[in-house]
Amino acid sequence: MQRPDAQDARNLFVLLRNAHVLLERQLAEVVAGINWAEVTTHHDGERANRRAVSGLEAWDRSRRTDGYRENVGRWDEGPDVTVVDVTVVDVHLLRRLAVRPSSTALLAEYLLCTHPTISRRMAVLEGSGLIERSPSYRDSRMNTLTLSEKGREVVQMVERAMDGLLDVIGDDVPPDHWQALLQDLDTLS
Repeated sequence: MQRPDAQDARNLFVLLRNAHVLLERQLAEVVAGINWAEVTTHHDGERANRRAVSGLEAWDRSRRTDGYRENVGRWDEGPDVTVVDVTVVDVHLLRRLAVRPSSTALLAEYLLCTHPTISRRMAVLEGSGLIERSPSYRDSRMNTLTLSEKGREVVQMVERAMDGLLDVIGDDVPPDHWQALLQDLDTLS
């Protein structure tokens, strides 16, 4: 594989792009492995206790309860499993909402995406029960978006998976280099 010369500052753009693409691909693989599901852990009369689980645990549970579709090769909704597909963009949105409540406009600005793109993702996340929408106390035309309890569980799973990914990626990079890289990228952005 040809690599740009890291000593030539004019290659900054292609180096950043390549790093971004590779990291997003790896994050997408991690997200695909942890797509969130809510499962019924046990029934108590008319009540069912449900909890969030990783995609792998949900796959195993759905396979054992006929929720796994052999012809498709993935786990699917069944009587005990509710599947929620989480995209890489969703990961960034949920992690941001874990830090502070926000609005669609601020999230679009944060991710450098269009307002309609973020609105569509927020609708999916709200429909999945991962976020909650409430009227803004500052502006009645806006809504405040916050994580639900389910959303917090998903963010915890995602962050554990991201920590594992960073451990693998960072094996050859000293911690002080990581800190310097993050500070430099913050300066550039």
